[in-house]
Amino acid sequence: MKNKEINLSSASLDEEKEIGKEEKNDEVKKGGEKKGIKEKIINLIEKFRSWWETAPRNKKILVITIPALLILGLSAFFFYYTIYGPRTRPPQLLSIDTNYIPPKLEKRRIDDFKFVTLPQPSVPRTEESPINGRLFTREEMDEMLERRPIAAIINNHIDSRPTSGLREADLVYEALVESGITRFLAIYWGNEPNKVGTMRSARQYYVEWLSPFDPLFVYDGFAASSDPRVDAGGNIGRYGIKSIATAGAWRVSDRRAPHNEYFSTIKTWEIAQERGWEGFPEVESWDFKNDAHLNDRGERFKGKVNFSNSENYNVTWEYDKATNRYYRSIGGLPDNDLETGQQISAKNIIIQQVNIEGPVDNYSRLVITTTGSGSAAILQDGKVIYGKWEKDDRTSRTRYYDGNNQEIEFNRGLTWISSVRQLQQNFDIIEQ
Repeated sequence: MKNKEINLSSASLDEEKEIGKEEKNDEVKKGGEKKGIKEKIINLIEKFRSWWETAPRNKKILVITIPALLILGLSAFFFYYTIYGPRTRPPQLLSIDTNYIPPKLEKRRIDDFKFVTLPQPSVPRTEESPINGRLFTREEMDEMLERRPIAAIINNHIDSRPTSGLREADLVYEALVESGITRFLAIYWGNEPNKVGTMRSARQYYVEWLSPFDPLFVYDGFAASSDPRVDAGGNIGRYGIKSIATAGAWRVSDRRAPHNEYFSTIKTWEIAQERGWEGFPEVESWDFKNDAHLNDRGERFKGKVNFSNSENYNVTWEYDKATNRYYRSIGGLPDNDLETGQQISAKNIIIQQVNIEGPVDNYSRLVITTTGSGSAAILQDGKVIYGKWEKDDRTSRTRYYDGNNQEIEFNRGLTWISSVRQLQQNFDIIEQ
């Protein structure tokens, strides 16, 4: 047993010696490898030093420049990548505690925040004028209902042109007075022109046309007669017309009288308030509609209204499809507003045939029948509608009907009414 144990121990010692020899050989081998690498590096350094001492100058510069450029390029790339390079994006879905408020924010006052004021939505125009169908906001209409319409007699003598403020009227009547001259009755309510004119004297038929609006009446003078058919002055009082006449009016020095007198709608409403003539009266409304779609409008139209033998007072209306308006010329020239320089235009043109008598006195006064019925042509949306007009009495409003006896729906805006002796003789379609 002992010999066996001794033999085992000897074998173990021999194995350990062999292992020790192998480890030692490995260390020697590694040391030799390290020594070999070191010697190689030293040899390379010596060779580079020897080459450097004998190399030409341009090669030395090249050897220095190339590594420097490489180092600079790498540095620039690293800088750009770290500053402007892609970032790690947060996940698309985050779980956020909506009840969490950062401590610093929790202590801030509401005054510390800057709020951006969003633009207010435009107020809708829902209120319709019974005079010409124009739409207003509720606030605008409430203000307008505090005042009465204004009816004004406006001069159209050739020496009074161009007129002021006529294009801002809601409704205009045009008819003959004496000697082949025409004159206007303009109704104002929706606009507030501060200069309107020039003013002229009243005639009976204008008083009858203005009566349905129970307006403030602005004029300078009137026709007076024992014949009630032409006695405008007497009938203004008999009818209870709210006469402003020339109160608040003024004259200018750059025109000769009587073609130089003006008034202000604003001043007229102030005078009416002082007299207690406030509040909008009951006015019969026409039926109104929106403009026809562009594709449903006429292409071209030009028509002429002949009031007299004098071309100075004959009118041409020319249609513009884009604006859906009729532009007015008189005496062969555009009828421009003095204040704005813009040509007068209207949304609807009515040419109505009326009975005209006269002259009936020494002043060449005319009698125009305003009640009853007669033929009419309505220019609207670039087209001509032939029909009729009807007016029951002085205080009722004139109604217009098409050939099928359906009441006309007018476009919203200025409507211009021209009264002539004979529709077929005094209304010519020049181009359509």
